[in-house]
Amino acid sequence: MIRPTGKKIFLLTDPIEDWPRTWDDYKRNYQATFTAKLLYPSVADYEVMPWPNRIYLGKFKLEDRDERLPISPAYATQMQVMINALNEVPVSQNKVSGSHGIGVLVSNSMMFQRFPTHAGYEDPQLSNFYGLAMPLLKGAYR
Repeated sequence: MIRPTGKKIFLLTDPIEDWPRTWDDYKRNYQATFTAKLLYPSVADYEVMPWPNRIYLGKFKLEDRDERLPISPAYATQMQVMINALNEVPVSQNKVSGSHGIGVLVSNSMMFQRFPTHAGYEDPQLSNFYGLAMPLLKGAYR
């Protein structure tokens, strides 16, 4: 999305969400988001910790307790290791193979759309799909 603008992108991983949840949920989501951002090889700039006071001074529940607790030392250490790792990640020189323009991914389950009829409507040639996809594909190769 940002490539055409020529601007640099910073990916954010917020260890604490705005919606109040448990430490366990925050940790699962943080690890998943952290992993997802590593899948962008052309990005090596991250906002590693917005609002550190909220993380290190905040108190949240655990899944099995009602009492609000500060971050555990083990999770705080893990988070610091992950943050330091992000600060050292270089931009990859590897290139993704395949299309570098717009592509359309279709699974075989789409074929189920060919035969149902609804109130006299049927679309065995999938014209609705092609009507949406073809302008994107044609526009990408102009």
